[in-house]
Amino acid sequence: MDVRNELEAFLETLFLEHGPEGIVQSLSFLFGSFVVTKKGEIIGADDSFLGMLGYDQETVRGLMATDLVADYEKSRLSKIFSSNNTDPYLLDLLAKDGSVHHTRVSPKLFYVHNEVYRLAEFVDITDARIVELEAKECEEKFKAIFSHGTVGIARIAIGGKCLEVNKKLCEILGYTEEELMLLSFREVTHPEDLDINAAMAKEMLENKRDSYSMEKRYIRKSGEAIWCHLSASLIKDQDQNPLYIVVFIEDINDRIELTERLQFSDLIVSASSDLLAIIDENGTYLATNDSYAQAFGLPREYFPGTLVRDAFGEEIINKTLMPLIERAKQGETTNYSKWFELADKGKRYLNISYSPLFDTQSAYRGVAISARDITDLKIAEIEMRELNEKLERYSFIDGLTQITNRRMLDDSVSKEWNRSLRANTSLAFIMIDLDYFKKYNDHYGHPQGDECLIRIATILNNIANRSSDIVARYGGEEFAILAPYSNIEQATQLAHKCREAIEDENIPHNFTEDATLKIVTISIGVSSLVPDNNNSITQLIETADRMLYKAKNTGRNRVCSS
Repeated sequence: MDVRNELEAFLETLFLEHGPEGIVQSLSFLFGSFVVTKKGEIIGADDSFLGMLGYDQETVRGLMATDLVADYEKSRLSKIFSSNNTDPYLLDLLAKDGSVHHTRVSPKLFYVHNEVYRLAEFVDITDARIVELEAKECEEKFKAIFSHGTVGIARIAIGGKCLEVNKKLCEILGYTEEELMLLSFREVTHPEDLDINAAMAKEMLENKRDSYSMEKRYIRKSGEAIWCHLSASLIKDQDQNPLYIVVFIEDINDRIELTERLQFSDLIVSASSDLLAIIDENGTYLATNDSYAQAFGLPREYFPGTLVRDAFGEEIINKTLMPLIERAKQGETTNYSKWFELADKGKRYLNISYSPLFDTQSAYRGVAISARDITDLKIAEIEMRELNEKLERYSFIDGLTQITNRRMLDDSVSKEWNRSLRANTSLAFIMIDLDYFKKYNDHYGHPQGDECLIRIATILNNIANRSSDIVARYGGEEFAILAPYSNIEQATQLAHKCREAIEDENIPHNFTEDATLKIVTISIGVSSLVPDNNNSITQLIETADRMLYKAKNTGRNRVCSS
C-alpha cells in the first residue's frame, strides 16, 4: 500500500471511530489549522482554525466553507470543491471581526462508505503576504515615479555614465534612451558649466553634502544650449558607500529667457507662475508680478517705490539680501533652494535666482529676482530616496523567515571582524542545521516545512537577543548566529540554550532515524577567536562548519565547539 492509500485508510478509520472532530483533534500536533468538509459543508474544525477566525465549534459546524471566505474567493472555492484536485492553493479567509487572513491550503481527500470527504490544512501566511505586497507596492511606485515623472530623472553611475533614464529626460535633451545610455553627463553639459558642476559633485562624493542643486546649461542633440534646473542626490548602501547618483532635471529655458528680456523693465508678465521682481541699486522695488505679491500677502501696487527693508525688515536685508546683492554687483548670478512659508500656499520649496542688471556702460543698476516653486520636484526626490532606502532594506531580509538573510550576514561578519580586530575582542560564529529536515519535508509537505523554518527562526531570534547578536538564515534549513564579544565558553552556552529551546518546543517529527526522539531537533557547531593577522574570517566560519559536521556525525541534537 502506498503512502497516499495508507493516509486515506488512516483518515477513514479515524472518521468511523471518532467522527470528524476525531480527525481534526488527532491531527492537532501538525502546524496550521484543519477543517473537514463534505461537499463544502463544514462538519469539524480544530482549535487552531477556530482561534484564527474567532469562531467557536458550534457556530462553524454546519456552515458552508464558502461562508468563511472573502466574497471574491467564493466562486473559485466552489470550483475547487467540485473537483478532486489536491494541489495546494492560496485562499483568503474572512474572520468573525471582518479581518482577512491570507492562508496556504493543503487539501487531502479520503472516502468513508464511498462518500468523499476533504481534509484541509490551513497555514496563516498573512504577515509574509503583507511584506510581499508592500515590497511590490514600493517597487511599482518607484517605477511609476521614474517612468511617468513630469521632470527628467536619471540614475548615474559614480563615473558619470547613465544607468537609467526616463522618457521626459529624453524629451528635454532630444536623444533616444539608447543614445543617452551611451553618453556621460559631461558630454551633454555646456563647457562653461562643467567646472562648477564637477566641484559640487566632488563635494557630494566626499560626504561634504548629501545633495546639491544648480541652474546649468545642457547641449541638446541638435546642438542647441538649454537651461535646466538640476537636483542631484547621492544614494548610499547601509555602510555609507556610494552606489549611484539620482538626478532630477527640469527645463527652465523659457524662464531664463524671460528674465533676460525683462532686465530693467517693469513690465513683468503677471500670468507667470514664477515669482518675479526687479530691485534697483538702492534696494528699492521697481516692479513685481502678481505671483510675487500674492506669495507675501500684499497687493502688487504696494511694491514699486518701496524699499525692501521697509517691506521685510532689517534682518532679511542683512542676513539674506545684502550678501546676494554684493555678489550680483560683481556680475555673479546666484541661485539656491530653500523651504519658505508663503502667505497664499503655505510651506513651499522654492528655487531662487538673483541675476545682476547692468546698463549700456556696464554700471550696476540692480538685480532681477526670480523664484520657481519646485515643491513637487523636491517631494519626488524625497520619495525616490525613501523608496530606494526601503527597497534596500528589503534586500537584506529573508523572505520566508523575516530574519537577516545570507547577504546581510556576510556584510555583518566582515564589519564585525574588522571591529573586533581593532578592539582586540573575541568574535563567535554559530552554525545550526535542522536534523533530518529532508525527511520532514518529504512526509509533512513543503508548506508545513516552511512553517517549521519560521518557527525555528523565531525561537533562535528570541534567544540570541543582544543588540549585537545577528540571527540569519544561512541557506535552506541552515541558520547562523554571529555573536560579537563572545568567547568560546559564552558562545557554547548560547548554542546549548538554542538546542534546548528547540527540543522543548516539541515539534512532532515521526520520521527521524532516532527511535527515541520523534521531534524536530538541531545540531550546532561553534567557533570563536580573537581576530589578528594570523587568522581570518574563513578560519572562523570553517571551524564552525567543521564542528557542525562533527555534531551531525556523532549522534545529532548536540553542540560541538572548538
